Amino acid sequence: MAGARARILYEARREMTRGDAETVAAAVTLDASTPPDQILRRGGAADEPGVIVSCRVQARLVASPYEFELSERRWIERSLLTGDTARWSWYVTPKVGGMHTLVLNVRPIMKVLQTDGVPTSVVAAGGSNVQEYETAVHVEVPWTERPQETMSRIAATLKVAEGLVRAATALLAALLALVTVLGIRRRRKGRGSGS
Repeated sequence: MAGARARILYEARREMTRGDAETVAAAVTLDASTPPDQILRRGGAADEPGVIVSCRVQARLVASPYEFELSERRWIERSLLTGDTARWSWYVTPKVGGMHTLVLNVRPIMKVLQTDGVPTSVVAAGGSNVQEYETAVHVEVPWTERPQETMSRIAATLKVAEGLVRAATALLAALLALVTVLGIRRRRKGRGSGS
């Protein structure tokens, strides 16, 4: 089974706000004449020509779990049998401000009929047929989101779960409050016994 020449359409640049879910879209199309912004239905769509695809294509969006929350991280399969364009979209919620990268992975899937008639998906070994396309994302952080963003940065730096960092921060705050209360009580007792 021979592959067909196709175009990958994706967003090369995005502006996002920390904590707000945004839709990130991508498409593979056999139609070379339609402009990228019409297929993705948004401005700023990038176009990469010359990809060889089969009738079935898989895509996934890859990002650091400390920087982005993604609605789906697994490979998602689409077919080019019934149309000339396969589309994907993901809900992406940024956790940390600044410049970050989302990576779109795309790979063709060949369906092979075994002797018993059961179709089997075949993916090239070692991921050699995976194409990668990067989206540069600038994430703004409103002042209301800065405390949560600081926690996310600490979690990303230490490579630990956000829950653990939040629990440690809450414990530290509780210990500081306890020390402050005990210090105030001692001063009051000292004043009361001295007069």
